Amino acid sequence: MKEKLQRIINIISFSKWALVSSVLIFILIFNYLFSVEIRITPNNKIKGNPLNSANQSSDKPQQVIEQRIPQEVKLPIKWADLGKKLTETGVIDNKKFAEVMGSLSASDQKLLEGTDNSEIVMNQSNSRLVLNLLWAFGLANKNPILEQGPMQDPRYGGAEGFASTGG
Repeated sequence: MKEKLQRIINIISFSKWALVSSVLIFILIFNYLFSVEIRITPNNKIKGNPLNSANQSSDKPQQVIEQRIPQEVKLPIKWADLGKKLTETGVIDNKKFAEVMGSLSASDQKLLEGTDNSEIVMNQSNSRLVLNLLWAFGLANKNPILEQGPMQDPRYGGAEGFASTGG
């Protein structure tokens, strides 16, 4: 009994650290993807909405977005044949995936079926595909936190009750 209690305490304390590290990683990735910069100077007095000001062009917000948000991002992971493995093991149902995603470009199809993929390059046209592939990859992971941790507690509806693990 004492060993079981100690194991539960270890899982809970590990999950706290996993949560803290996950939050820190999210902050780092968000900061990498979106260079957020806030400047406060005493001489700049903004009245009203500066984006709707008459002395600025109407496409100024789009220019700001294009300057701040990169058009594509190389994710620092090697995808290799993970898409193919996800379909072969049944994590991704090709028929249902095609219904949801529609037709894919050759490079996108390569992420799903290829065996020699390098880094994933995410852009506006394939961001939905990348999200779905990474979500499927997350669902396929087996680890003690997901299988035996607090997420499985019936008080919270079990792992099937969460959007991220309900599939």
